[in-house]
Amino acid sequence: MLQFLEFIVLPSHFITVLLVVSFILLIFKRFENFPAKRLFLGFTLSSYLLFGYGPFAYFLLNQLEFHIPDNATAKIDADIAVILTGFAEADPSKPALSRINSASAYRVLEARKLYSSNTNLRFIISGNAQIPSLLKEALIATGIPAANIDTETKSSNTFESAVNCSSQISTHNFYLITSAGHMPRAYYAFQKQGLKPVAVPTHYLSKQNIFAAQNLPSAYFITVSDHAVHELLALLWYKLTGKI
Repeated sequence: MLQFLEFIVLPSHFITVLLVVSFILLIFKRFENFPAKRLFLGFTLSSYLLFGYGPFAYFLLNQLEFHIPDNATAKIDADIAVILTGFAEADPSKPALSRINSASAYRVLEARKLYSSNTNLRFIISGNAQIPSLLKEALIATGIPAANIDTETKSSNTFESAVNCSSQISTHNFYLITSAGHMPRAYYAFQKQGLKPVAVPTHYLSKQNIFAAQNLPSAYFITVSDHAVHELLALLWYKLTGKI
């Protein structure tokens, strides 16, 4: 259900559909006198201009990215850090750090920074299938000992990560490392399990000053809008289904 809704409402998806329909309206003579053609074309262009406009894309996303402050530098008694996986792909032709995407790479960097301050820190990488193992290899490549890293490989979404990690964390404070836009959903999902996450957001895609973004619409800002709409929709879904 959520995937179907997401397919419909993601800006890049519905703008693509609007463009296809607009193209059909323009080239086929049978639609030459279609009464709402100009209105439809105007809506298509307006949608692209809105979601591709940098300040608007930043406005959507920074409601999420700056919602929960970064507490990585706070003096907190935590000996566990949970890393939620991004994307990674096994490719023996590439070194370990090149098998993970940018979102995962930023999470690895934050983990390495935390380890530099506390070499007793234990990491739990939570995700699905082989991706946690690929992130583990990346962490090891940064100098974190394999003995400090556990993997949890049965979670296909954020809620499952919270449930599956809860037995290993108990009620202790722990660092939660994920992308800033994903942090609110992850933070509240772990809280729902009675846990005490300490937010360590990373991989920011927006800025607090939304007008720092360029004004000309671009495909990049469509991507930023996609990310924001995805997370806002997922937050709403988690709320309605009692997962947060």
